[in-house]
Amino acid sequence: DYSGTSTITTSVTSKEVGLLESQPVNDSYDIIVSEVAETPTVTGSVAVTAVLQEDTDILLDLNVTIRDLDASETVSQVRISGLTSIGEQNLTGMLVDGSGNLVGLSDGSGTTILTSAEYSAAKAGIAPIFFRPPADYSGTVSLSAVAVVQEPNGSTAMSASSSLSFKLTPVSVI
Repeated sequence: DYSGTSTITTSVTSKEVGLLESQPVNDSYDIIVSEVAETPTVTGSVAVTAVLQEDTDILLDLNVTIRDLDASETVSQVRISGLTSIGEQNLTGMLVDGSGNLVGLSDGSGTTILTSAEYSAAKAGIAPIFFRPPADYSGTVSLSAVAVVQEPNGSTAMSASSSLSFKLTPVSVI
């Protein structure tokens, strides 16, 4: 997992038959080894305290494991997909904070991209992220999460997709 600059120094001489060995010719050069982002893993689940009912915001527990040994990588984004394909009618859910404000940026294809700051705040418990289901929807929700990590030089690596599925129960309306 090394990255950095190493200096290689060489010394070359030659000797022909019947002659003395030549004076050495010395030279050195630098080899620059750039850091490369390591593939992270991501897991997602609903928080153990989450109430899994329709019309209820569901607290998500997202965890990215960075595999870099020198601690130079950071999570640059977490992508949550499946938000526009909920249930048989392909209903749309969304990601919100504890105040109900939208979080992340939609890419227009059913994926919301959380920034590094949004993920970090959620992980620290400062600004938890919730899944808001479509109104009056009960049934299975199947989302997936992908994490992207980045080295300071811009090198990135993406995790494999991790499934995040749960079932919302209906609520009686009196």
